[in-house]
Amino acid sequence: MFDSLEAVVVDCANGIKPPERLTIPQAAAKYRRLNNVGSYVGPWDNDITPYLVEPCEVMTAHEFKAVIFAGPAQCGKTEILLNSIVHGVKCDPADTMLVGISNSASKDFSIRRLRRLIQHSPAVREQLIGGRNAQNLFDIRFISGMYL
Repeated sequence: MFDSLEAVVVDCANGIKPPERLTIPQAAAKYRRLNNVGSYVGPWDNDITPYLVEPCEVMTAHEFKAVIFAGPAQCGKTEILLNSIVHGVKCDPADTMLVGISNSASKDFSIRRLRRLIQHSPAVREQLIGGRNAQNLFDIRFISGMYL
């Protein structure tokens, strides 16, 4: 796995670095990449959907215990959740549980949303733990210790 002692030391040092202090919108802009061929391919841009910035910021505000965002279909509600996952992976690792309305809906979300998020966002993908037991349909483990 490691070619030299230096590689081991660098890997260990990266594991104990303090997390980066970014808000969810800042982390999404810095680390998230989209690949929606036909509509948009590139980095996450908060200016495209500015109405999502405030709900994302409220998710990590200490004054609130919960966030409720009610909106019409196809307005970006799921993107709030995906951006918070990017933030968790890169800036604020903590075990996270997503609950779907059914097993098949959870499977679909895992394949169509989470796998694509990881595939197209190199900064998130590089945080995955290697090995065959680190990632399956309903569980994803990251170097930081975060378990999704």
